[in-house]
Amino acid sequence: MKKLFILFMVISFALVGCSDSEKTAKQNGSGISVEIGDNDNIRYLNLTLYVDGLFWGSEEVISEENESFQNQGIFWFNTPTFQNIDVEIELIYSENMDGTNSQITNKIDITQAKKWVNIKLNDELQLEILEFK
Repeated sequence: MKKLFILFMVISFALVGCSDSEKTAKQNGSGISVEIGDNDNIRYLNLTLYVDGLFWGSEEVISEENESFQNQGIFWFNTPTFQNIDVEIELIYSENMDGTNSQITNKIDITQAKKWVNIKLNDELQLEILEFK
C-alpha cells in the first residue's frame, strides 16, 4: 500500500509542475516557493524532494531567453503536502539553461511545514527557510 501511495505522489508531482510568479507559497496557501537572492547568472533550477530519505521527485525551471533569474524573484512549486513523513529538499542550479555544470545546494529538512514553506537561495548559494506553516 505504501508503494502505491508513493507512486501516486510521484505521478501527481510530475503533473502538477511549477510556475514562476511573484506569489510566495504563503500567499498561495500551499507548496514551496524559492526566492532567488543576489545571484548572477543562474538560468536553471531543479527542486528535488526526498521523502523518508528517498528520492521522491523533482521539478525544474529554465530561464527564458537566456536571462538570469536574478531579477525574476520568486518561483512557486505546487507540491503536495506530507503528513507524518520526513521531507527534505535541495536545489540543483546552473548558469547554463540545459543544466550542465550544475551545482547542488545544502539539503534542508522541511518536515515541520505541513501546508507551505518559503525558502531562499541566499547569496552563498545555500538554502535557508524563511517561514513555513
